[in-house]
Amino acid sequence: MDRKIRRWSGIALAGSALFTIVYHLVAAWLLRRWLDGAEGTERTKGTYECPLEPVTFFRPIKSGECGIEGVLRLFLEAIEPGDRVLFGASGERERALCSRLAAEFPGLDIQCPPVADIPALNPKVAKLIQMERFAGPGRWVVLDSDARADRKFLSAFRAEWEASGAEAFSAPYVFEGTGGFVSRLDAVATELSLWPGVALLRATGRLDFLAGACMA
Repeated sequence: MDRKIRRWSGIALAGSALFTIVYHLVAAWLLRRWLDGAEGTERTKGTYECPLEPVTFFRPIKSGECGIEGVLRLFLEAIEPGDRVLFGASGERERALCSRLAAEFPGLDIQCPPVADIPALNPKVAKLIQMERFAGPGRWVVLDSDARADRKFLSAFRAEWEASGAEAFSAPYVFEGTGGFVSRLDAVATELSLWPGVALLRATGRLDFLAGACMA
């Protein structure tokens, strides 16, 4: 009996490994085809206008993030007139960075609302809830602390959101990969679990929504 159990366990293990390999190979091929198709469209060339009305950007800043100042400066260079930027900074170092950036971009509506670093199941969501009362009217855009969002990306995002007619809109973005070992592990989890599934759902025409804790 033990020999039979071991044999079937080995077969199940080999089958699981084979399925995983095939799944990720198919997902990688679908993702490559998706990206190749997107690179050939006009909306990736930066030749579009930005029809979306002013929005409020929520950017909760993660403590100890490496290279964050360059990422945020690139982001601020893409802000349109009338937009509001909320930096959720709970630490002294992060608040000093926020003040420095606000002085560097005096023509922008940059605010650093007091955000307490309170214990929570999701610290980022806890910061967003505290930042809500400082938001302006209109639409809100939430960006992770280490997400790279330049003028080309934000213009495309706003134009596609307007064209979609949707109340809520989400999009993938690029991480700089400068946040250390933990940030790289976070990015690996996204690459290996989120986007393969999205690619397969998109290929079958069953991609209805993509939501996470912050969107909810």
